[in-house]
Amino acid sequence: MYKSLRIRNFRGFHDLVLDDLARINLFAGKNNSGKTALLEALLLLQGVSPEEVIASLRRVEWQRRWIERPGTERIRTWLPGEMEAEVLLLFNQMDLEEVVEITSQIGESERQSLKIAVKKWSAKELKELLEELPSSFIYEDFLRRRPIDRVFLFEYQARDRNYRIFYIIAKKDSLIISDELPALGVSSYRGARDLFLTPEIIGDYGNLEKAGETEIVLQLLKFVEPRIERLVTIYDDRRKEPILYGVMREMRHRMPLYVMGDGMIRLVDLGIRLGNARNGILLIDEFENGLHWSVLPKVWEALGEIARQLNVQVFATTHSYECVKSAHEAFSKRDSYDFRLYRLEEVEGEIQAVAYDRETLGIALEARLEVR
Repeated sequence: MYKSLRIRNFRGFHDLVLDDLARINLFAGKNNSGKTALLEALLLLQGVSPEEVIASLRRVEWQRRWIERPGTERIRTWLPGEMEAEVLLLFNQMDLEEVVEITSQIGESERQSLKIAVKKWSAKELKELLEELPSSFIYEDFLRRRPIDRVFLFEYQARDRNYRIFYIIAKKDSLIISDELPALGVSSYRGARDLFLTPEIIGDYGNLEKAGETEIVLQLLKFVEPRIERLVTIYDDRRKEPILYGVMREMRHRMPLYVMGDGMIRLVDLGIRLGNARNGILLIDEFENGLHWSVLPKVWEALGEIARQLNVQVFATTHSYECVKSAHEAFSKRDSYDFRLYRLEEVEGEIQAVAYDRETLGIALEARLEVR
């Protein structure tokens, strides 16, 4: 579990420090204060590939193709322009002279870090570096035929080992080459606008069924619809995809979840992602979306208990005063107040985090002070 986090020269952050992170962490702040960028930094630190992070959070449509040679593996390449434009935006004020650093403290002694830097290597130097990687692919043709514009190096350090990803920006193509980067941590991200259940998410529900852990999802759903007894997956021939249906008490027919409202979909999605994030982190953008304020205290209560059982650390964002208040009330009932609110705000041109513990948040809410 992350104890602290430091983000330097990333997106809108020049130097953001978060200390005393809790099991459940909620981030508030005005628009463009860096809440979503914070989640993005955490995903990158977990070892999620940068192109996947950018695509999921920025909704970029990547166009993939492959370079392949007889007797060698395939290597991903990207169409021109797309990769460079997005990677540039990772740097604070797009200043490529600075190094992006995302560093965390895990437990008492373990550290995990990611550095992103622009390197100005010659084709010969780059070729020598790439030959050190555990890959049988021969890079001469790519490097010889395409003038290299920039090379972005993503360098991870975790568990006393280093891992590298090279993003080579050429005039006609962008090439991604990497070490055998392991999963540095289990992570799941729920976007602010995820109001439909994709086949991948339904597949993740199947993983919970295999493990006998579907009660996690039902526990959350019953806050909105107490009559629901279980969920079943049925393949829809017309849609050509699996659909989740709810089995309702005292109802003859099963109900597809997509007709039961945004709140049900959000809770199903939350429960599935939480269940699949065991021993990892769960990231939730705009926690309150689709949920009525009256169910928020119970959802926070259940989330805290399940996260503790599964050893999941939660990072969520919000714009809602009711969301902050309900979280404080829910965790104040527990023996351990394992909750922390951080408000991101601009101070003298830099984004900083104001932390609220149990006492300071209680005083602020009682005085109706602005904490969002």
